[in-house]
Amino acid sequence: MAAAVLTKPAPKSSLQCAGEYSFESQLIFTNQLYAKLLTATDKLESRLQTLSRLASARQSAIRLEGVFRFIRARQHSFAGGSLITIFLNGVSMVMFLCGSLLVARALGPRQTGYLMWFITGTDTISRFADVFGIYHGNSYLMASGTQGDIKEAAITTTVLAYGLAIGTVFGISFGWLSPVARIVFYGFSEQSWRPLIALNILGLVLITQIRGLLWANKNFIMLGLLNVVRMGSYGILAIFIAYALNRRTGNMVAVGQVISTWTCVIGLVAFLMHRGMARPVPAYLKKCLGVGARGAGANWLGFLHLRADQYLVQTLLGATSLGLYGVAVWLGELITQIPAMMGMVLFPHVAASHNQKQAFRATIGWTLVVLLIVAVLILPLAFFTPQVIHLLYGDEFLGAVPLLRYYLPGVVLLSGLYLINNHVAALGYPVMYLVMLAGVLAVNIGLNLFLLPKLGVVGASVSSSISYGFWFVFVGGYLIHRLRQGATVVAAA
Repeated sequence: MAAAVLTKPAPKSSLQCAGEYSFESQLIFTNQLYAKLLTATDKLESRLQTLSRLASARQSAIRLEGVFRFIRARQHSFAGGSLITIFLNGVSMVMFLCGSLLVARALGPRQTGYLMWFITGTDTISRFADVFGIYHGNSYLMASGTQGDIKEAAITTTVLAYGLAIGTVFGISFGWLSPVARIVFYGFSEQSWRPLIALNILGLVLITQIRGLLWANKNFIMLGLLNVVRMGSYGILAIFIAYALNRRTGNMVAVGQVISTWTCVIGLVAFLMHRGMARPVPAYLKKCLGVGARGAGANWLGFLHLRADQYLVQTLLGATSLGLYGVAVWLGELITQIPAMMGMVLFPHVAASHNQKQAFRATIGWTLVVLLIVAVLILPLAFFTPQVIHLLYGDEFLGAVPLLRYYLPGVVLLSGLYLINNHVAALGYPVMYLVMLAGVLAVNIGLNLFLLPKLGVVGASVSSSISYGFWFVFVGGYLIHRLRQGATVVAAA
C-alpha cells in the first residue's frame, strides 16, 4: 500500500485573517454592547421602580395628609370632636389600665393606697393652685371669642408665665413645708416624697394652663395625644420600676408619674413655641378674673365632691382602706370617661353658640341617652363584680366588691352630670351654680363623717351615690329652669 502523504495546510492569506479577526471583533463588540444595554436597562428599570415607589409614597402621603386635614377640620364639630376625644382617650385609658393593674398587683393595697393618694393629691392641689381661675377664664374668653384684641401668641406666654409662678409656689409649699404637706399628705413620712410632690404639682399646673389653650381652640387631637403620651409613658415606666427594677414601693413608682408629667410639659411647650409666642400681657390676667374666679370656685367645689371621700377614708380608716376604695372608685369612674369626654367637647360649643335654646335641648337629649346607656352597661358589672375584681386585681382586693356595687348608682348619675355641668359652666359659671355645688359638697362630707365610723369604708360608696343624686337633681333642675326661662323670654319678645 502506498504510504499516506501528509500535507501542511496552506497558510491563510492576510485577507482571510483580517476577515476572521474583524468578525470576531465585531462579535465581541456586539456582546459587550448587549451586556451594557442589559445593564443600562436594569438600571433604568430599577430607577423607574424607585420613581414608581416614590410616586406611590407621595400619593399615600397626599392621601394621609388629606385624611389628617379632614380629621383636623372635623374636630371642631361636636360629633367629630367627641369621636376623636373618645378614641384617643380610650387608647390612653387602656394603657393606664394595664399599667395600674400590674402595679397594684406588685405593690399590694397599702403601697397602692399611697401611690393613689400621691396621684390624686397632686392633681387636686394643681387644680386648687389656680387661685384666680385663669384656666377657666381664659378657656371661656377664647372659646366665646370675647378675649378682645389680644393676640393668641401673647395669651400663650401670659398663661404659661402665670402657671410657672403659681406652680412653683404651690409645689414648694406642699412638697417641702412640713405643716402644709402633713395636712394633705398625711402618713407620707419618707423624705423622698417631697421632691416628687413638688415637681408633679408644678408640671400638672403647667399642663392645666396649656390644656386651657387647646380646649378653647377645640384642638381635641392634641388634647387626646397629651393623654396618650402621659398615660402610656407612665404605664411603661411604672411596670419597669415595679418589675424590672423590683422597686415595689409607692414612692419609687411615683417617679414614673413625675417623669411622664414632665415629658408632656416639655413636648407641649415646644409645640407652643413652634406656633409662636409674644411678650406677655399681664392685663389679660385681670380680664380673665371676672369669669375665672367663678370658674375656679366651681372647679374646686366639684373636684372636692369627687375626692373629699378619699381624703376622709385615708384620714379616718388608713391607707389599706383607701387602696380598696380607690380601686372601686377608679373602676366606677372608668365607665364615666366617655360622658366626661363628651362634656369636655360640649363646653366650647355651648360657649360659642348663638342659639342657646337649641343648645339646651341638645344637652338634655344627650344626657338622657347617656344615662340610659350607662344604666344598662353597669348591670352585668354589678352582677359579676367579684369575678372582675379577682381577674383584674387578685384576691387581695376582693374587699372592694361591695364598695363598687354601692358606688355604681352614683356612676350612672355622674355620667349625666359630666354633660350638664359643662353646659352650665359654658354659660359663664353662674353664681347659682356655685351655690348648688357648695350645698351638695356639704351633703357629701356630712354623710361620710356620719357613715364611715358606722359602716366602715362602704360608707364612702353610699355617701357618694346619695350626694351625686342631689347634685344631679339640683344642676339638672337649674338647666331646665334656664331652658324654660329662655323660652319665656323668646315668647315675650
